[in-house]
Amino acid sequence: MLSRLKALDQFVLFGDSITQFANSQERGFAFASALQDAYIRRLDVVNRGLSGYNTSWALDSLPELIPPPSHARIKFLTVWFGANDAMLPGYEPHVAPDQYRRNLISIITHPVVQAQRPRILLITPPPVDEYALADSGMGGSRTAECTRLYAGITVRVGEELGVAVLDIWTYLMEKSGWQPGSPLNGSLAVPRSWAFSQFFVDGESLSVSRNSLIAANHAMPYPPGLHFSPTAYRFLYDRVISIVQSKWPDQIPDISPRTRDGIFSGVRYSVD
Repeated sequence: MLSRLKALDQFVLFGDSITQFANSQERGFAFASALQDAYIRRLDVVNRGLSGYNTSWALDSLPELIPPPSHARIKFLTVWFGANDAMLPGYEPHVAPDQYRRNLISIITHPVVQAQRPRILLITPPPVDEYALADSGMGGSRTAECTRLYAGITVRVGEELGVAVLDIWTYLMEKSGWQPGSPLNGSLAVPRSWAFSQFFVDGESLSVSRNSLIAANHAMPYPPGLHFSPTAYRFLYDRVISIVQSKWPDQIPDISPRTRDGIFSGVRYSVD
């Protein structure tokens, strides 16, 4: 008789809409789905993306989303916010830079997180495409320069706390041909380019909700120039796996232990 199957440890993805939509394969490659496939029977990949959230709202929700170790063990935790915090003042999700920094520190050092002692990967907000935002009528809600500021804060918080950081802002900018010191790709100060805009989906409507922040669920715009295309999600996945290989080589999918032996025609066997 087979022994009772032990619950797998978790790889929790905690973030905003760019995390929430990371399971969708409607357009092609999906980051969270690929991660689930890589860690199948090794870790349970759990998507805790909260569309529309900033770090203040995420911090309030954290105790409801992170289980105690007696319920489930979290081996990895990605923390990926900032895209909404970086909206300009006057927009509801905006969080001032100093408060954003404090919120990130509070999330990472929160007792429910520390109780799990996870391997934490802090991800910067990605760049934005001001042309696409303007085309959708959302021009002026986000800027390339403001988002760079929040990405830099994220990197510095990681350095301060000794937490691994994936600087997806710099990675995608450099992939699009940008060089430090030059005008920012995605801003209206430089010509529009496919090399940059390929990282984002075009605009459409999706039905999402922001929990208690808005009394009733409603259709919110799925802003172009912000949410990832399959190309960007593929780059994200490759970078996450690369960081795992570098910092936690015993946890890469090909090496980490996999459960469990199988039974076929009464004969026990291992699939690995």
